[in-house]
Parts: sequence; structure tokens; C-alpha cells
Amino acid sequence: MHEESLTRALLSQVIAVADANQAIRVQKIEVSCGGLSGVEPLLLQEAFQRIQTEHECCRDAVLSIHDPGLPAQCRDCRTTFQIQDFRFRCPVCSSSDLQILDGDCLKLLNVSLQLPEEVISEPISGTVP
Repeated sequence: MHEESLTRALLSQVIAVADANQAIRVQKIEVSCGGLSGVEPLLLQEAFQRIQTEHECCRDAVLSIHDPGLPAQCRDCRTTFQIQDFRFRCPVCSSSDLQILDGDCLKLLNVSLQLPEEVISEPISGTVP
């Protein structure tokens, strides 16, 4: 399954972030997954739920999938707009010379981590008046 291999790669990146920050656990993972990414969000979520238990620090993590839509910019008139119903035409000048700005890939946006609390190791001394 395509989404399973993507989830494994995603979790590898997340674990590297967690290790680099000496995190106790991963709380939330936010990704962007657009209509041209080739990724089915429901299948990604299901794969994540199956695989996350393989990694202790990710057992309770929540995967949040954001859909950025399909923002594009017309190369002719420079209008920025959202592509609707996969109609790749500028709504202003009808040009098909467009640059897709987002929604064509799976992106890791944010990782929320639980970090270890600092322990005060110095004893507090003094007298109370």
C-alpha cells in the first residue's frame, strides 16, 4: 500500500525530530495533503493508526491532516486563485498557463512534542522570618 510506505517515511522524520529534541513523546503530527498529492487522506490516517504503535514515543500521537486546496497563480495575468473541480483555467483571463502553489504533495507541517521537565537540583535554603 502506497500510504503505508509514506506513513513509515513520515514517522521516521517525526522520530528524528523527537530524538533531536530529546522528547518524551510525540503528541501531534500535522501534515498537508492536497488533491494532487496522490495520497488518500483516509488511507493515510488508517496506515498511521496501524503503524504508530510500532514506535513507543508515537503510540498516543494524533495525526492531523490539512487540505490546502489547490491554490494556483496564472502566469499570464498573475491572478492567484483556488482551482475548483479540477478546472485548470484562470477565472480572470481563461489562460491554462498556471503555476500550482500547493496541494501537489504530502508535507510535514508541525510536530508537537512532550519534553522532559527540568528538575531543580539545587536545594533551597534559608529561614522564614
